[in-house]
Amino acid sequence: MNSYLPSRYYFSIGGIVALLCLSMASAFAADPISGYGDVLAALQSEKVVKVLVDLDRCGTAGTGKAGPPVKAGLVINAFNVVPGKGILFSDIHQTLDSSEKPITEYIRYDFGKDSELTLTITQLPADGPSSRDVFVCNVPVAARFVW
Repeated sequence: MNSYLPSRYYFSIGGIVALLCLSMASAFAADPISGYGDVLAALQSEKVVKVLVDLDRCGTAGTGKAGPPVKAGLVINAFNVVPGKGILFSDIHQTLDSSEKPITEYIRYDFGKDSELTLTITQLPADGPSSRDVFVCNVPVAARFVW
């Protein structure tokens, strides 16, 4: 180190490399997409668009009660744009319920021009009645789109 520099100016090569890496990582971080037009443009330009949802910041349709403490994410692989409804996409997966019994979940995402994302979650257990929950999520507070 140079002895003519005050101690507050001493930098190690490792420290400089770490700062450079951090600044480059933030430059390549996902850009949030704020509105309907941005999401549609990103999807139509073949960007890899993800939706991130924080269900406990969403309201349950009809009651407005907060959703469960679940965070979720989905890469949008296919979508439909329906006039008067918005951008529609979905996910289907098999999982286990709280008693370890298999269920199939169908999750439909409806993103409207009003910046609300509505999730309709239908659970079909292998044995028993189905259930349906609907959550309304404000974008970008409870849900956001990134690419």
